[in-house]
Amino acid sequence: DPASVTLAWNGVSGADSYEIRYDTKGSIGWSYSRTTSATGITISDLVPGTNYAFSICTVKSGFKSDWSSTFYASTVALTVPGNFRATGTTMTSISLAWSSVNGAASYEIRYDKKGTVGWSYSKTVSGTSTEITGLDPGCDYAFDIRSVRGSAASSRSSTIYATTNTLSAPRS
Repeated sequence: DPASVTLAWNGVSGADSYEIRYDTKGSIGWSYSRTTSATGITISDLVPGTNYAFSICTVKSGFKSDWSSTFYASTVALTVPGNFRATGTTMTSISLAWSSVNGAASYEIRYDKKGTVGWSYSKTVSGTSTEITGLDPGCDYAFDIRSVRGSAASSRSSTIYATTNTLSAPRS
């Protein structure tokens, strides 16, 4: 999970538990702590792609040892969703799909008519497919996507293009 770090250390004979304090690298002080009786812990709900500082102390009968030297670990950055593609079109909608990214909480899709400078629209979804509606018939649209978790986001994908259907003229 890109939003977690697993720590392990050598146990201290007779220890009741261990207290782990942590925060983002460069922070002043320690904002978070966890306690465990094991000689390892996985700390989850961190920000992907972020460096963290950790320190551990031994707890016995309510007394704490000195804190260990600070050590560092990083969470893995979110990756760009793969296989981003259009899966269907109507006159006023385009369906999109992509591969799931481990650790992503949602996906942000930007879109606009092809050739527009910048992006006028965005949509955030939690699954791996969506339908973009309210589009104009017979127009080319550009799309990109990125994975998101909290304040962290992946890079954006390459732009893909799809065209809405046109209304057919009657045949004689």
